[in-house]
Amino acid sequence: MALAPKASELRDKVRFERRASGGNIGGVVKGGWVALGIERSARVVARMGGEGVLAARQNAAQPFEITVRYDSGTRTVTTDDRIVDARDPARVWGIKSIGEVEGGRDRWLNILCEAGGTDGR
Repeated sequence: MALAPKASELRDKVRFERRASGGNIGGVVKGGWVALGIERSARVVARMGGEGVLAARQNAAQPFEITVRYDSGTRTVTTDDRIVDARDPARVWGIKSIGEVEGGRDRWLNILCEAGGTDGR
């Protein structure tokens, strides 16, 4: 589904979050998640079919493709970040890979994510 979306397909609102740095003497402590201030309209589509997708579902991890417009904010997103549904914060996706898609005059990011787990991972 790596095609550029039409405006009518951007039905979802997502925000991007990054883990805050944290530290502890003698151990590793991860900080909480902090919003990056990037909220965009997006197309969120569950991936269907394929052996990898079926295997992931058995581990309670549903793969999704999330497409957002490529701009100065989304350019800074990395695979260490996560995506949260702005309308339903209980929906969280861990980012697995990020690819660029060209669609006429516009550029898009196609983000392969995985839902499941307590913090999107």
